[in-house]
Amino acid sequence: MTLALATLIGLGVVAAVVRSVVRWVRSPTGARSATWRLAVLVLAQPLSGGLLYLALTAASEPTGGTLIVDTHGSARTALLRSGRVVALPEAPPLSGIDRVPDLATAVRRFRPTRLQVVGDGLGLRDRDAVVGLAIDYTPAESLRGIVRLTPPRAVVSGGRFSVGGRVGGAGPFSVDLIDPAGRRVATATPDAAGDFVVTGTARIAGAATFTVRVHSAARVIEEAAVPVWVDPATPQRVLLLAGAPGPEVKYLRRWATDAGLAVHSEIATGAGLVLGDASLPLTVATLARFDVAVI
Repeated sequence: MTLALATLIGLGVVAAVVRSVVRWVRSPTGARSATWRLAVLVLAQPLSGGLLYLALTAASEPTGGTLIVDTHGSARTALLRSGRVVALPEAPPLSGIDRVPDLATAVRRFRPTRLQVVGDGLGLRDRDAVVGLAIDYTPAESLRGIVRLTPPRAVVSGGRFSVGGRVGGAGPFSVDLIDPAGRRVATATPDAAGDFVVTGTARIAGAATFTVRVHSAARVIEEAAVPVWVDPATPQRVLLLAGAPGPEVKYLRRWATDAGLAVHSEIATGAGLVLGDASLPLTVATLARFDVAVI
């Protein structure tokens, strides 16, 4: 409430009291109200004025000083701050910090004399609200370690996969890919922008967890788990045709079977007899069903 409004209410109360007393004095003796009734009315006037003053006076926040304004990218820095802090809608969610729909709302509520903007800065929506205010700017803290990680899609057993990502902060850094057994299978050096790619091999079907490890010199900066789903590989199909039994054919079949290949073998013994699997006609369609033909 302004001083002028408070003065106006006070003058109104005084005028009401004087008017009541004057009317009581000018009234004929027999028509006058009881003295106690006049006293109650006189005392009620300042009481009513006080209640009116309280009703019209809105509760206000403390004003002046510095208001810290969190914008996008201020998550880590805001946690280290003390004082009056507000967060704009684009700021990350943080407990214990008041959120406001825009900067103009915060300026009207707290009426600061200085703003400390933290994060990526103010957008066009809020720039008109800072006119006439002193501003300090604290840029978003540069993250050190892994800031982005792109896991691979599902791969087949025996296939290779790549894990990409980005590291932030002052280097130099090295990035290692660690397999589920804890062995380092790949190493990469991030480029000038911090981007890196490491490549590994999926050996066993099922779920596997690899690890991306970022280190500088001998100190580990950060580690992140990389889940990889490995699908069973479709075995290669081999057509083995032999004109007679022999040790070479025997060991070739044994090797192909141990390697996980799907072997279809036909071994001729003469007189139209064939050992192994059922005979197939040698047509284009038959050969198209196999990956390798050994004759």
